[in-house]
Amino acid sequence: MANQYTAKPIPSCIKKLYEQGYTQTEIAKKFCVSQKTVFTWFKKLNIKSRIPKKEINGAIKTLIGKGIQQVTQRNLSQELNIKKGYEVLTL
Repeated sequence: MANQYTAKPIPSCIKKLYEQGYTQTEIAKKFCVSQKTVFTWFKKLNIKSRIPKKEINGAIKTLIGKGIQQVTQRNLSQELNIKKGYEVLTL
């Protein structure tokens, strides 16, 4: 939990950093808090988390291994068990 000496981020700043490609861990380091705290901020600010590239790359390899020749947003979402309405964001 953040103490009274921890920098209080501006919501628009958090969102902008994330949109620029910073990870939750990198944002946490900038504000001297844990990644869990940043995750909590995301929930409060209604910011959707990205799926780590490692997971996306693993899912792509699995799809290719299954003989799927064209990886689409839909079959990638299915492989990652993402519910309808969420996007697979890649940078």
